[in-house]
Amino acid sequence: MDVKDLVATQASVIGSMLIDERTVGPTLGKITGEDFVTDAYRKIYFSIRKLFSDGAAVDPVTVVNALAGDESVDWYDLVKGCMEITPTAANVDVYVPIMRQQARLERIRHLGGLLQTVQDEDAARGYIAQLEGNLADNPRMRTVTMEQGLTDFLERQKTKERYYSWGLKELDDRMYIGSGKYVLIGGYASHGKTAFALSVALTMAKYHRVGFYSLETDDKTLHDRLVSTMAKISMGRIKRREMEQDDYDELTRISGDYISRKLEVIMAGGCTVEDIYSHAQAHRYDIILVDYVQLIRGTQGRGRTEEITSVSIALHTKAQTTGITVIGLAQLSRPDTQGKQQRAPRLKDLRESGQLEQDADAVLMLYKEEPDNPHSRRVLSIEKNKEGEVGRVFLSFDGDIQTFRLNHDQTIRKPKREEPEYKQLDLKELPDDTDVPY
Repeated sequence: MDVKDLVATQASVIGSMLIDERTVGPTLGKITGEDFVTDAYRKIYFSIRKLFSDGAAVDPVTVVNALAGDESVDWYDLVKGCMEITPTAANVDVYVPIMRQQARLERIRHLGGLLQTVQDEDAARGYIAQLEGNLADNPRMRTVTMEQGLTDFLERQKTKERYYSWGLKELDDRMYIGSGKYVLIGGYASHGKTAFALSVALTMAKYHRVGFYSLETDDKTLHDRLVSTMAKISMGRIKRREMEQDDYDELTRISGDYISRKLEVIMAGGCTVEDIYSHAQAHRYDIILVDYVQLIRGTQGRGRTEEITSVSIALHTKAQTTGITVIGLAQLSRPDTQGKQQRAPRLKDLRESGQLEQDADAVLMLYKEEPDNPHSRRVLSIEKNKEGEVGRVFLSFDGDIQTFRLNHDQTIRKPKREEPEYKQLDLKELPDDTDVPY
């Protein structure tokens, strides 16, 4: 391999991200530091990744400034050279696989050289295993030895992990949801799952960048709800355009907090999982909420079940590979009843595909305790939780101000059984062919 070609490809990948900042997120999701053979380019890559993850602008000035403490290279000339050698950022998806292949071949050559110097078979086997790993290289696969796993574990224990807060201590104490997770919130229509998701989005957006992808409700309606939730203004007065002076005063009081939340609402009707995650990476979201999963466009022409299955698998895979947590809302199948008592929803009630429950790291069900009572408590049931506890949390929901709060009564109420009406059986009612005991 020509060294000039190797350098040019690395420079072109760097140059593409510096020429067009929109390519940064998608490109970072496809490469690692190991894909840069040249140390200087690897340092530029890490600087770009750090700026991007911090939400800072990624451009030649910020990158050079980030590397200012390292005097081993003239960073200004190197960054300028990367941009000059790059004909267009539009071809970055072509440059990336070429660069990865070149880096892999360089690692193979290096390991081949080391093999020639070994003095025992154990060392040779180690190098051969690494060679096989490079030959079977897959960007979605990563091998971790027991030794490395233990080292990573001890390093993680040195810092306190901050999991995403749901705004309810009872939920936070049971669920440990961090980056790269896939969570589903299932619910029947009009039981409050969108209102609950907006409340969660507001809570998480206090400390994290959040994107709310709506495939059903328009942005004006969602912001009506968000204002009602934060300012505790009646949805009725908002919808009738009859806000009172006290409402405006309260809105003024909370406006600074409202604007400071790092939450963006995106109208995403007709989008695919790829569309959503490409947009999410470009906007540096830590968490995305999707309302709702069954409306995401999947693989066409394969039947509805297979289409939703492909959507679910893609959401799970993208969450893992990008580190962006997805909280997806999901419709449930029509509730069936047991006599006059409607049963609580189960995992199998997730509409149109059993794959949804299999892929999710956690599944919550939100439903009315008394389906026919508009003022019923809401049950938030943790039905699946890979890294925590399952259980139920009872909530009160004030629809007028779109607000959930913990219900003080957390006891499970047993449904009243309706006793059959007693009726004296008249012997004349017995059919003629009925056996009698006398």
